[in-house]
Amino acid sequence: MNFFGVDVSFNSKQRIILRLGAAMVAFTMLFPPVIIQRSGNYFGRGFDLVFSLSDQVNSGLRIDTYVLTTLWIGILVVVGLLCLSCSDGKQGSEL
Repeated sequence: MNFFGVDVSFNSKQRIILRLGAAMVAFTMLFPPVIIQRSGNYFGRGFDLVFSLSDQVNSGLRIDTYVLTTLWIGILVVVGLLCLSCSDGKQGSEL
């Protein structure tokens, strides 16, 4: 596979890691972290199905975007490090 002029090919372990990482991001999109706002204070409520939040809009529930962004960055870093550690070493020798 050619990506911006660089040949990028993944071995079977790296493909599995990338698929698991994509599944984890999709899972966190379906069940994001939720906070509730009461009298100016924010309280973490855990994780909730994203489709059930629309029923509870008046109760002050919101998606905690800071925690969600941190989760996504953590997933991307771990997946990237795992893919790098599972490389067979042939990819960098061509550059």
